[in-house]
Amino acid sequence: MSSKTKRISDIRQRGDIVIQKVIRFGLSEEEALSVEAALIDMVNQIKPDTLTNQISGQGVAEGIIDAVDLATALSAEQLQTEKPVLLIKIERRWTRLIAKYKAAHQVPAPEIYDSVAGNWKLSVQRANNAHCVLAVARGLVRGAYIAKKWFDSEEPGRKRFDGVEAADPFNGFVGQSVAAYFKKGSQNPIRYLNC
Repeated sequence: MSSKTKRISDIRQRGDIVIQKVIRFGLSEEEALSVEAALIDMVNQIKPDTLTNQISGQGVAEGIIDAVDLATALSAEQLQTEKPVLLIKIERRWTRLIAKYKAAHQVPAPEIYDSVAGNWKLSVQRANNAHCVLAVARGLVRGAYIAKKWFDSEEPGRKRFDGVEAADPFNGFVGQSVAAYFKKGSQNPIRYLNC
C-alpha cells in the first residue's frame, strides 16, 4: 500500500471523509500536469513533508525558483571565449546548496568553491592547460577559480585542486550560460574548452 493510499485509509478509518477539490477543469493533459506540478511545488514549499506523492509531478525542472535567479537565467548571455577554460558541472552539490540557502544568488562563494574543487576524474595535463576553472550549475557559470595545483584526492583515481577566486576577465564569466557546451543527457561533468 502506497503512503498516499495509507493516508486516505487512515482518514476514512477515523470516520472522516476525504474532500476532493477541482482546481481547474477543461484543461489539456499537458496543462493539467503543469497545474498539478505547480500545486505540488507550492505545498512542498509552504508545508514540506505534507504530501505523500511518490513523485513531485510532471514539469519539476520548471519548479519554484527565486525571482532574482529566474531573471539571471533568462538574461544570461552565452559564454564566448577563446581562452582555455575548464567547465565542471556541480549539479548534485548545487541541488543541496539550493535546498540549504533557498536561492542560487544566496549561495556563498566559499560553498561554490568547495563544490567545484574536487573530486573529479579528469586529465590533469588538460586541466593544467586551462587558465580558469568554471563551476557550472543549471547551465550557468556560478563561480570562476584559478587552480594553483591539482593533486590526488582521497578517492582513488580522482583529483582536486587548490585555487583562488579568479579576477578579470574570468570573474566576468559568472552568470553566463554554458548550456550549449553540454549535450543534453550527458553524464560527464567535465568539459575542456579550448584546452
